Amino acid sequence: MIFYSIVILALLTILYVVARRSSAREAHWDWGRINLENLTFPHNFDWGITSGIFPTLSVQPTNWSAWQDSLGESRDFPGGQIQPQEFSQISWEHRESLIDALKLLGVNSYRFGLAWSDIQPKQSEFDAKVIQQYVAFCQALIAVNIQPVITLHHFAAPLWFEALGGFERRENIPVFVHYAETVFEKLAPFASRWITFHEPEVTSLQGWFLGNNPPGKRDLRLATRVLANMLDAHTKTYHRLKQMADPAPKNLQVGLTKQMNIFDPARRWHPLDWIMTDVINKVYRDEVLHYLTEGVFDFQIPGYFRTRRINLKAKGALDFIGMDYFTHKQVRFVSDWRRPFRLDTPHLEPTDDADAAIYPEGLYAGIQRLAHLKKPIWITANGIVDAADEQRSQFIRRHLYTVRRALAENYPVKGYYYYSLTDSQEGSTGKFIANGLFEILGAKLNPRPSAEKYAGIIRRQ
Repeated sequence: MIFYSIVILALLTILYVVARRSSAREAHWDWGRINLENLTFPHNFDWGITSGIFPTLSVQPTNWSAWQDSLGESRDFPGGQIQPQEFSQISWEHRESLIDALKLLGVNSYRFGLAWSDIQPKQSEFDAKVIQQYVAFCQALIAVNIQPVITLHHFAAPLWFEALGGFERRENIPVFVHYAETVFEKLAPFASRWITFHEPEVTSLQGWFLGNNPPGKRDLRLATRVLANMLDAHTKTYHRLKQMADPAPKNLQVGLTKQMNIFDPARRWHPLDWIMTDVINKVYRDEVLHYLTEGVFDFQIPGYFRTRRINLKAKGALDFIGMDYFTHKQVRFVSDWRRPFRLDTPHLEPTDDADAAIYPEGLYAGIQRLAHLKKPIWITANGIVDAADEQRSQFIRRHLYTVRRALAENYPVKGYYYYSLTDSQEGSTGKFIANGLFEILGAKLNPRPSAEKYAGIIRRQ
């Protein structure tokens, strides 16, 4: 009897692997045969750029700055000597230089995150001066025909919010909604597209499961609870902003961004690699999309835990979806009960300075997946770490070709935003990485050659 059970189990395993291999093949295009010159896009295509510099360089302490300090990391600020408070002040005093950089690119949209901790330094206190700085900044953008695209939560949160338990506690959702209401009231006249959360699945899984980001915990059960709470916070914020704008301007759009990096099994013959890949894709991708379409978040490890959240108000609580895409990872099972997988870089694909695979085909796969939401799609972050600026221009052209291919097949992609305008801070260490079209030299922004290449593509439209 035991022998027959083993045989049946082996056959089922083989059938599972065969079925998965035939249904999920990695795409690899022949880039040597693809013409990347003279890419054309619809006349109303939205050309933009994204930056997260305000949240990460807050004057007030955040969960990110406290995390970096606790690790004993020396934060490598641009220019070598500039401290966060000084750089944040430079960002405001020299916003003309930032706007000049945007004008050089020729973009018509600029996506940036707000520094929540500066806007609300205490739970009972909003800083009117900081809010007015954002008002003036938005006005300056509009004056040169650049539309602000505002992100309310871009990873960093005030320390006082973390002290309340942050998004671990469902009762803290109204605290975030109140912050969103206050900001929206002042900035709504200047921005028609709002993003509630930047990659909530990355915030929750990196911070509460993998332990790479604050608060550095390793608890998948807690990570899924945090993610469900952030999705509920998005839903409440969406409906509240729509209510505040009633009668809503026709062009008001509220959404969130979803990272759509590609995960495939490292060994296509190994059933445990497939199982771990499916688990990662379920919590990282599928349950978030299921919540946004059906109002249900349901993730479980049988015999261990189940996180289930039903919120029917989430159905339709999305005017657009922002897609953030960077790379392709392979999942390998390892015998570690706390983290039974490892993420490898595919060795057959080119990589950037951060050892991230350059895989434009994954952008196409992500667009296909998000199209099931039946909402407009913006590529809200797509970038590469490349200090020598040797690969960035080709990276942009190949990903734009991918977008153009999706448009030709009637996928609803409305715009493309490179990430980032400037080199940005790597959250877990505080080091700056060379992912910007502009290099930060003290208080100045120095365009890399790829900035002109991107500008040239935009000018030709």
